[in-house]
Amino acid sequence: ELAVAKKDAERAKNMFALGLLSWMYSRPYASTLRFLERKFVKRPELVAANIAAFKAGWNFGETTESFSVRYEVK
Repeated sequence: ELAVAKKDAERAKNMFALGLLSWMYSRPYASTLRFLERKFVKRPELVAANIAAFKAGWNFGETTESFSVRYEVK
């Protein structure tokens, strides 16, 4: 549903992994979202794709029953 090239969508999968790890280690994600907005400021479609992938990874961690533990990094 996002208007990005296949190559750009493939690159966004790293953000899925980052979202999952952020969830797993109880990291706040607001700073990551701000970073993505600044990094891709000239390409709003990439902002949307990367944020969507990040949130999908975070939500996957929230909803899956694959992980029995979470960690907290202070």
